[in-house]
Amino acid sequence: MNKQTPCPSVGPPDPEAARSIAEFGALLRQLRIWAKVSIGALGKQSIGHRCLGKLSKGTVSQRERGQGMPRSYEDYELFVDCFVRACLAHTQLPTETLQTEVDRWCSAWRALANAPSSDVGTEHSPPRLLPPATTSHLAGRLSHVEELDRLLAGSSAQEEVPLVSITGPPGVGKTALAIQWAHRVAERFPDGQLYVDLRGWDGDHEVLAPETVLSRFLRDLRVPDAELPSTLDELEARFRTETADRRMLLVLDNAAGPEQIRPLLPGSRHCRTVVTSRAPLTGIGARAMPLDVLSETESFELIASLIGVVRAQDEPDAVSLVARLCARLPLALRIVGEGIAVRPAISVAEAAEEIADESTRLDTLGVGTDEAHDIRSVFSWSLRYLSPPAARLFRLLGLHEGPDLPLPVVAALADIPSAAARHLVHMLVRVNLIEQRPGGRYRFHDLLRLYARERAMDLPQEQRIQAVERLSAWYLKAGDASDRVFAPSRRRVPIHDRDLPHVPAAPPMADHRAAFAWGDTERENVLSVVRQCAREELHEAAWQLPAVMGEYFYLRKMWADLYATHKDALPSAQRTSLVAEAWIRSNLGFAGSHIGMYREAEEHCRRAVEATTSIGDPMSTGIAWNNLGIALGGLREWDEALAAFQRALELHRSQGNQWGEAHALMNMARAHAGRGEWDAAVELYVRAGELHGAIGNRVVEGTVLHELGLAHAAQARWEQATDCYQRALAIHNEVDNRIGAGITLDDLAAALLARGHRDEALDRWRQALIVLEELAHPRAELVRNRLESAQR
Repeated sequence: MNKQTPCPSVGPPDPEAARSIAEFGALLRQLRIWAKVSIGALGKQSIGHRCLGKLSKGTVSQRERGQGMPRSYEDYELFVDCFVRACLAHTQLPTETLQTEVDRWCSAWRALANAPSSDVGTEHSPPRLLPPATTSHLAGRLSHVEELDRLLAGSSAQEEVPLVSITGPPGVGKTALAIQWAHRVAERFPDGQLYVDLRGWDGDHEVLAPETVLSRFLRDLRVPDAELPSTLDELEARFRTETADRRMLLVLDNAAGPEQIRPLLPGSRHCRTVVTSRAPLTGIGARAMPLDVLSETESFELIASLIGVVRAQDEPDAVSLVARLCARLPLALRIVGEGIAVRPAISVAEAAEEIADESTRLDTLGVGTDEAHDIRSVFSWSLRYLSPPAARLFRLLGLHEGPDLPLPVVAALADIPSAAARHLVHMLVRVNLIEQRPGGRYRFHDLLRLYARERAMDLPQEQRIQAVERLSAWYLKAGDASDRVFAPSRRRVPIHDRDLPHVPAAPPMADHRAAFAWGDTERENVLSVVRQCAREELHEAAWQLPAVMGEYFYLRKMWADLYATHKDALPSAQRTSLVAEAWIRSNLGFAGSHIGMYREAEEHCRRAVEATTSIGDPMSTGIAWNNLGIALGGLREWDEALAAFQRALELHRSQGNQWGEAHALMNMARAHAGRGEWDAAVELYVRAGELHGAIGNRVVEGTVLHELGLAHAAQARWEQATDCYQRALAIHNEVDNRIGAGITLDDLAAALLARGHRDEALDRWRQALIVLEELAHPRAELVRNRLESAQR
């Protein structure tokens, strides 16, 4: 065993360092990791009767992220007491010392809760993401509601199942049934309700990939971005970990097939899932609930509920005719019923005659259903009796190609004030021509979207182009607002407000959380608008919108989106200016390197360097050189990569750009490490770390310190490596970078073992294993193997 300087033991965290509920939760997790206790083992400790049920996996996971606040501060203090006792039960501390530690943590909690600026009272409620129910009356579906109660809500333990699939043709009411029932039973699922439209049968948009849905769900469960896995298997494992021991309800709407659903199923026997689809879903263990069109009696009841029972009973034959013209589909019946209800002077027979007349002169929608002909006549009849402004808005909304839209976009498309837009769109909501969603958003049913798209072609081409220009202008302004939050000191995309049409103001974005929330909500719309602008040859918007969204895509690690939007934008950028082309090519190169397209990335970056040099833009040239170096590094062409980073470094220094200088130094260190030139790498890592620390970039500073430790370890400088790892670990814990902490603990353990500190190394590997397993990180298996090998 090597006799070297004893390694200082890393002690438990200090609870008094917490300044917020989120920081206190992070310190609780650090205490658990220090004590080498997994979440699963925590609740199994014998620590007193009053702690029974207080430390379930779901509760602990929420509280460690500063969520799931109980009803009173006293309840939370009891949780802290039980949590700390359970952790310290593993440490063999004397009873007196253990009690002192418990008291210290509870005292820190009370001080935090009573502090004037405390965020303890902030609501950290579980996700409740169900869309509003579009109707309170489910005519013809009451038996289905009762069956859902029996199967999913736990009214019969023998018959309950965790998964039900509601299937049937479009317009038959699958989504309405699922959402209405989910609202009825929401209180039975206190840990939250998740909803997603999977767009499985939406011809205008790509089917949502399971990876996209799982990332969204994990964010809804407040998993930090830094902890989101990158592969489907890892995302699936993390989602099941997060939902373990939780009682949640999932509504997976509009599924394409079982392959899309299977990875999204939760990991708790207490969770329930409802899926809707046009096709049968086999192979996932779902209880099937097929829906058909309503019977004549049920159709009559639905129309009567909308127009009034007396009015329906006065004209029963006319009501039956309307039902037949609507193909007895709930969607069409509701639209017609609402249309008759708001026109009390018209008889039901007159409405039926008008609908029949529409059906003789309209083509079919071509949506693949036998009922399409009659449904289209219903839509046309409803549109005829809207006010001219409302009918115009319906047509204009058909130009929006995204999945949904907020009120400011409604106003921008119509070129009217937001108040007027709200009034008109609510007229469409009232007659079921568009659905209102949570957060002031609106969405077409898929059949109505097709019809609105068709009716938009009634507008003169000039009006259509102007509307799309206003649409893109709003997304440009909002995207630029988010970009200023993400990168306040970075170069700006040259957007000139005076050249843009007047549109509503961008939403307020005070911080990263607000900017991320906006980007997460509008991401699909942004992708659609970029493609639409490129297709309509709106070249300025087509390149500027991807450029302002670039930082969001980068921070979210959405490399495919970053690449696709810039690929779509390149032809427009080339038609606009050399500045535009250089910007897009530089970003394309950066994105290409992150998806393994190194040679193409190199070409884009070289052309960006040439363009920015020719127009005399040294800061942009420095960025292009840096991106070129990354591409060359991916090709393992280290000499050229180093030369590129050196040019980037010189240019950033000439502009006083410390952010660019720090990144150039870090990338140069990586290139030297790639060549095995460890002394040069160490020197550059030290300089990069100091500069990142000076500008307050703590996350990257922690990464640099870890990589510096790796450089020392490569030269068997174990004491220096240990010091770097411990400093990196402290920063990872400070910024709550759990993945970074888990990986650093693994490498720290290896360094400690090499120094002869076997017991300390085993402790670090146990801590690393707990962290990485809870994150479903692929490195966990490697750590487990190292731990088992070291214990032999």
